[in-house]
Amino acid sequence: MIRAKLESMPEVNGLAFNLLERILTVKPASSDSLSAVIDALTAIGFPPELLAVGQATAVVPEASYLKGYGRLALGGLCALLAEVLHFMAVKPEWIILVVALLAVFFSGFATYKKGWIALKHLDFNINALMAIAVTGAMLIGEWPEAAMVMVLFTLAEVIESKSLERARNAIRKLMALAPDNAMVKDPNGGWVECAVSEVQVGQVVRIRPGEKIPLDGEIISGSGPSIRPLSPVRVCRWKKPWGTRRSPGR
Repeated sequence: MIRAKLESMPEVNGLAFNLLERILTVKPASSDSLSAVIDALTAIGFPPELLAVGQATAVVPEASYLKGYGRLALGGLCALLAEVLHFMAVKPEWIILVVALLAVFFSGFATYKKGWIALKHLDFNINALMAIAVTGAMLIGEWPEAAMVMVLFTLAEVIESKSLERARNAIRKLMALAPDNAMVKDPNGGWVECAVSEVQVGQVVRIRPGEKIPLDGEIISGSGPSIRPLSPVRVCRWKKPWGTRRSPGR
């Protein structure tokens, strides 16, 4: 939905998505286009947080207990109570309806909000479809089932979010294993330490025993055991890490 909204705007010249850090980079058409981009993102339910130059990730404030797991727990209890009341055929039936509505409110308010915004933009994503399904179940009198479906959907989203966050953290730790600097041979024959991003293809990089390999390259001299920093399995192999020439791979 973000891509469809922004790509159609004349104020935007380009987009770049960093799914790992959940960062969107927008290339505005002019210096006055930023406010239009912010308004467009806010209108579709994604109010942006502007990052300073060099800031890697956005700071996400922690939600309070009641706004997080507490609301989901309350929704789950209400949905379970609605199922019990329906099983016991409690009269009057509006009591079951009220309990089911409370379950949907506590656990599915965010889903309904996202679904309504998606429907306004004719984007039938999972939130829109779930909001339609739960509303339909409510209208035909299946109140406990509608409440339980919404609770289970929200619980699945929480589990998915936690799994993605663990995956992101694992990838960040893996990327942090790669060294930021490399020892490069200068034109005078000496060795100068510089950032990995500044190493050019064809330059000679020196790697001492015990150091991590900062770049992909071709071995030109030396030998010794080496461990690749980004290897999924840290296997020690006998290589020639003393001198390498950077290849176009990285």
